[in-house]
Amino acid sequence: MRIRLAVPILALVLAATLAAPPALLQPARAADAGIVYEVLAAIVENHVERPEPAKLLAGAVGGLREALTRAGVTAQLADLSATTESEARLQFQERFDQAVAQSGGSVPEVQLRYAAAAAMAASVGDSHTWFANPEQWREFVERTQGNPSFVGIGVLLLPRDGRFYIWRVFAGSPAEQAGLRAFDRIVTVDGQSTQNMSTQDLVSRVRGPAGTQVQIGVQRPGQAAPVTVAITRGPITVQVENHRVLDNQIGYLELSGFPSGAAARVRQALDDLRSRNIRGLIVDLRRNSGGSLNEVLDVSNLLLPPNLLVYTLTTRGGTVQGVTGGGPLLDPAIPLVVLTDEGTASGGELLSSALQEHGRGQVVGAQTAGALQVGRLFPLSDGSGLSITIAQIATGKGATLEKNGAQPNIAVPLTTADLDQGADPQLRRAIQLLSGSASR
Repeated sequence: MRIRLAVPILALVLAATLAAPPALLQPARAADAGIVYEVLAAIVENHVERPEPAKLLAGAVGGLREALTRAGVTAQLADLSATTESEARLQFQERFDQAVAQSGGSVPEVQLRYAAAAAMAASVGDSHTWFANPEQWREFVERTQGNPSFVGIGVLLLPRDGRFYIWRVFAGSPAEQAGLRAFDRIVTVDGQSTQNMSTQDLVSRVRGPAGTQVQIGVQRPGQAAPVTVAITRGPITVQVENHRVLDNQIGYLELSGFPSGAAARVRQALDDLRSRNIRGLIVDLRRNSGGSLNEVLDVSNLLLPPNLLVYTLTTRGGTVQGVTGGGPLLDPAIPLVVLTDEGTASGGELLSSALQEHGRGQVVGAQTAGALQVGRLFPLSDGSGLSITIAQIATGKGATLEKNGAQPNIAVPLTTADLDQGADPQLRRAIQLLSGSASR
């Protein structure tokens, strides 16, 4: 559910005459920190744990310091001493005004607002409370909220140990047309080395307007020299589901998230795999970043028997339980293996835990992200946005995965050495289990 928060705008109109004292002609103007107060109100009113406003504003001051420090400005902002919201607002406004003055224009006022808002949300300390500036929010909505088409090259990245590997190339994308492949390591973008780049920096360099070109240099497994390809950016569609039949009639179903319609796509995939007489199924939830809780439950219905508890939500108003019903679509006699990694988060963690806890299949891979809560999205008045944790969630067996993650039944690491060789030992192990082999 999306809620747009309306912020009252206070317009101050000053009338002055030539006879007025000079002090009245140029009154001091407080810097505009309105979006910070908008974020503050949203978190206080909606977060499941009711955070203290003074503590949130203290976190916002920390964001101002960080923004100034990154710009090379010596930050001289005192901590907040207030304990009440009204006092904390006054003290924060003083610090914000000081930050604007100290930056001397080296950090635009709007960047200081966003730095304070982001730090405030982060100070809550959970996985589903975060702030996004207008550009980040627009991209997030395009990827996850029923409009999966956006401009790019069409790859899913796997950052690992300071390197950037292509985990998946979307069918029909500019990247596929240019010949990029899974396990290619991106080493340059437009001639700039990716060494020491952040993931955000890399993504911003790769993205761009439709019709423009970007030069991507990749180190390909089995080749000594890097390969550089020119890719023309264009509209791409994020493919949530991918399935095929592997050797030995083993079905493979990759699910990268749970946007609206994900369960319907999984149903179609299972129907197709069943028609091809699979004798085992791999459910690949690696890099699955979650999505709609309703979609998670609907997918669980396709894989688990009815009347099984999948989750318990705790909200300000009480508890809600998610129980399977109507299924399963997949024959319980068909063995199942789930793949997880450190990028398996939120809904991906919940589905893998449900299949593991109820004995439907073994989990192979790595510990999950530990980011299992329920967030609500709040578009804000200036085009930025906010996610707020409105419920805490436990698995069907009562496990709390937030910050803890879920452990696989069989731990299999995926190292940079594996990726450089184009190898996937986690998938290989899953195939062995379903083929009846215990060897590696």
